[in-house]
Amino acid sequence: MHVFEETVERFIIDENLIPAGARVLLGISGGADSMAMLNAMFELGKNRRFDLTLFVAHINHQLRGELANRDEAMVIAQAIAMGIKFETARIDVKNFAQANSLSIETAARLLRREALIQITDKFGCEIIATAHHKNDNAETLIHRLKRGTGYRGLAGIWPSRKFGAKTFIRPLLGVSRNNIIDYVGAANIPFSHDHTNEDTTITRNFIRHKLLPTLQAQASGDLSEELFALSIHARGLAMLLEKHARTIWQQAALVESKSTISLDRKILMPLSEPLKIEVLRMAITKLGVGEQDLTFGHYRKALELLASGRPGSINLPGPSRLTIASVTVTIALVGREVQLWPAPATLEPGESIKWNGITIATRVLDAAGQDLQAFIKHKPPAVEWFDLDKIAGQLTIRGRRNGDRFVPFDFKTEKKIGKFLTDSKLAQKTSFIIEDSQKIIYLAPLRTSELIRITSETRQILEIFVTAKED
Repeated sequence: MHVFEETVERFIIDENLIPAGARVLLGISGGADSMAMLNAMFELGKNRRFDLTLFVAHINHQLRGELANRDEAMVIAQAIAMGIKFETARIDVKNFAQANSLSIETAARLLRREALIQITDKFGCEIIATAHHKNDNAETLIHRLKRGTGYRGLAGIWPSRKFGAKTFIRPLLGVSRNNIIDYVGAANIPFSHDHTNEDTTITRNFIRHKLLPTLQAQASGDLSEELFALSIHARGLAMLLEKHARTIWQQAALVESKSTISLDRKILMPLSEPLKIEVLRMAITKLGVGEQDLTFGHYRKALELLASGRPGSINLPGPSRLTIASVTVTIALVGREVQLWPAPATLEPGESIKWNGITIATRVLDAAGQDLQAFIKHKPPAVEWFDLDKIAGQLTIRGRRNGDRFVPFDFKTEKKIGKFLTDSKLAQKTSFIIEDSQKIIYLAPLRTSELIRITSETRQILEIFVTAKED
């Protein structure tokens, strides 16, 4: 086995990129990098180094006329020769870029990624492999430093990244461009040369052909190797901060929907700057806003506004905006209807409070003096009874979040609240949550939980009365 293939194999194992039995789609452009990846992955599969099934995808950007068509034909021929199933797609990069005020590079990246994801569905793949290598990583780091970046940007190109249900992997990230050229030459692998990669008016090409060679001339070692080592250390820091941020998220997230995420400002304020940034990054990316156009400047503006104590807003990349109010930090997709909830509030049995324009009144009753059947028969819709002894700890009122679950009354198993509302055809926008320290007891004012049902053994009853929201 060639040393290049051994290096790729070791990197895949070390980064745990390919699980046993995986179906992997290879994104093959026809250039030396992707053709080297195709050959190496084919050899590793043929020699049973990995238990996988390979598929090939070629995306024609329609930017180079007949040359692009030749690249497509070459990739198809190679896939046929290897006995690998393939699929091609053509994307209109130029018109998409003009229609959306994007650069050609950004438009190509977005359309290419979407096309690859669609092809995975045809072949039943969950993994997409692209041919990024160490030199690409160096270019990415320099590009991010040029426009402004933080610790996460220094992590460079990650070996694997999730995009929805799909995982993109970079099996060549442990090899250099020189390694690739040596390999395709030694193995007599055909590849094409894209002349547009020589155009130094394009930022990445300028970095590749002008800036990095100048920096390398002044460096004491291999600059791409040094930058790769830096990215590994930065990635370790990013993973550690992400782990802490996920814990903080459980308390900080007040609202989670497809168009809005609202965070508790009081929880964010005492955090260190890197943790604040990581929680904000999680919120922004959960809404599908790509990280490619996020810079440290966006985070700096958000942190300055947060520290000022004043309300305000800043625009983020794409159709998104970050808004800071007295108690919340909200990231929303502009132009979509959003449901903003106030901060959670505690509810003491026997007391009444007003929250989000709604009055929630409670009282504690002695179960021995109550007629449960009469209550069920004549009760108003906004009044519910709960077994007080089955309530654990503090009661809290809050807005709904993605992933909320409860056991609806008369159900035996837990249900996702979103699916329960859809299946039950119940109103969704006005419903909110009342929970104890362990579980949701009331999807107010629509359905109580089976877990706090009144029984013959109930001693005390908590009555909750929810008024209509004031206009």
